[in-house]
Amino acid sequence: MSAADFIVASLLGLLGGCVGGLLGLGGGIIIIPLLTLIRGPDQHFYQASLMIIYVVVALAALRKHLRKDAVRLDVLCGLVPASVITMLLGVWAGNQVDETLLRRIFAVFLLYVIAADLARLAREWSDAHNGMAGARPAGDGHPVPLGRSLFVGTAMGFVGGFLGVGGGTVAVPLQQLVCRINLRQSIATSTAAILVTGTIGAIAKNLTLSEATEGARTFADSLLLAVSLAPGAVAGGLIGSHLAHRLPMFWVRLCFVCLLTFSALQMSGLLD
Repeated sequence: MSAADFIVASLLGLLGGCVGGLLGLGGGIIIIPLLTLIRGPDQHFYQASLMIIYVVVALAALRKHLRKDAVRLDVLCGLVPASVITMLLGVWAGNQVDETLLRRIFAVFLLYVIAADLARLAREWSDAHNGMAGARPAGDGHPVPLGRSLFVGTAMGFVGGFLGVGGGTVAVPLQQLVCRINLRQSIATSTAAILVTGTIGAIAKNLTLSEATEGARTFADSLLLAVSLAPGAVAGGLIGSHLAHRLPMFWVRLCFVCLLTFSALQMSGLLD
């Protein structure tokens, strides 16, 4: 890997780390489309490397969330065991899918994320203009039933393992909807869960990488890319988690939707 490749990878890691720390999502939702644009399609390989990075980003961001006392341990107790099991299932299922088809499924998933965020932004805009800001779930500390957090963990793990996106993309909105906790607590709890499930998912994906790519990629290749992304990802995770407690989330999500729109077009093949 040349010095220029390393610099580009570090910058991509910085962007992905900021997204992960700021929104509690796997940075791969941004990094994978950009890697595809720069280096060409290699979906299984990118997923294997990014699943290592999720653990690094989560570790960097979690300290800030813990200091803000934003992690909901009652939700985490259901999130982790359910997501661990379905993460392994998702990795296995993803390895059975052709890479081109996997890219298109990823693009469809991005469209879901865009639609969900636009709907949330519309609700927040309406609430603000109708004097209802703060009327929605505020994370008041009431215990969340175990069944609800298990449900969220099940969806989080499978999507994270299948698409290599960390799972927070599903877990953050579902925690607000199903567990009725606020956005910042959802982000912090998702980050804590990714630290555990991401580790297991990364091990499973990298152990099966050679089989999934028919010998074209190995764990050594995945680790090299992960090491290149890691410096930027750590810095981005720290920056993002700090900004998560300071920036207006409405405008953050609006910019995020614009970036995701580009990513969806790229992964669908329309920009190839």
